[in-house]
Amino acid sequence: MKHLILATLAIVVTPHLIQGQEYFQYFDGEDLPFSYPIEITITDKSTPNAWQIGMPNKVKFREARTKPNAILTQLEGFYAAGDTSTFIASMNTKEALGSIFAFQWMQRIDFMEGDGGIVEYSVDKGVTWENPFDNPYVYAFYGFSAANVDTLANGDIAFVGKDDTWRNVWLCFEYGWLVTVGDSLSFRYTLASGPGGKEGEGWMIDNMYAAVTYTHTINEVKPTEYFSVYPNPVSDRVFLKTMKLDQYHVIEQMMLYDAQGRIVQEWANIPTHFFFDVNHYPAGQYNLVVLTNLRTVTVPVIIQHP
Repeated sequence: MKHLILATLAIVVTPHLIQGQEYFQYFDGEDLPFSYPIEITITDKSTPNAWQIGMPNKVKFREARTKPNAILTQLEGFYAAGDTSTFIASMNTKEALGSIFAFQWMQRIDFMEGDGGIVEYSVDKGVTWENPFDNPYVYAFYGFSAANVDTLANGDIAFVGKDDTWRNVWLCFEYGWLVTVGDSLSFRYTLASGPGGKEGEGWMIDNMYAAVTYTHTINEVKPTEYFSVYPNPVSDRVFLKTMKLDQYHVIEQMMLYDAQGRIVQEWANIPTHFFFDVNHYPAGQYNLVVLTNLRTVTVPVIIQHP
C-alpha cells in the first residue's frame, strides 16, 4: 500500500446527538490534530435510531477495531425488523489538494438473509444520493469481499451476509472532478432490514479516515498515452482512461457522435476515468470527442453486437 500524503480529516460527532461528547477519528474522544473535520450526524427520526456510538457488547461484535468505541447498529442485541436507520459523515473538500480523494473505514457485518447495509454518497450536501457500486463517477471502491455484495429487494446494491473479519474499505474519487461539482462530500450509511424476526447483529464501523493523495493506493498500470478507450470494438460497456496528472485535471465535456454526425449522448464535468454503456445503440462506427481542461481528443469507437 502506497503512502497517503497531504491532508487527513478528523471526525466530530454532532454534539447534541451524543449529549455533548465529541468523538474523533476512532470514535474514542481523542483530540487528534486534523485539519479538515468530518461531521457525523446520527439522523433524527420519530422512532429510535439503531446507530449508536460506544463500546460494543454483543456476542460477535464484542470489541471496536480500536478500543473502546465504534459506531454500530445498537450496542447490544440484534437489529430490528423493518429498520432503515441512517447516519451521515460529511466533510468540506474545498481546501484539499491532490489527485485522488480517498475515504476509508473498517467494518464487520452480520446481516440476515434479505437484509443489508447501503452506502451512498452526495456531492450536493444531501440533496441527491448515489450508490457507489458500479458507478462511473467512483474512481475505486474496494477492500470488501465480493461475496458480501448483492442487490436487495428494493434494487439497492448493498453489503450483505456475514463477515467476521475487519475489512478496510476504500471509496475513492478523483479530486479534479470533486471540485467541479461542489465543495463538500457526504456519505450515508443505512441499515436496510425487511419484515420478520431478526437474529443479526448488523453493521459495525470504526477507524474512519480520509486523505488526499497524488498516488493511489492500488497498483495501477501507468498509461503510455494521454487518452485510451477500451475495449474497441465494444458490445456492452466502454471504459476510458486519461493519463493521471499531478495537476487539476477533468473532462469538461464529452460527446458521442454517430456516423451521420449527430450527438447521441453527451456529458459535462466527469472524471478522467469513466465508463458508459453502449448496448442500447445500433451497431456501427461512432466518434467519441473528449475535451479535458488541457486538450481535445477524438477517438473512433466501433459498436458490435453478438
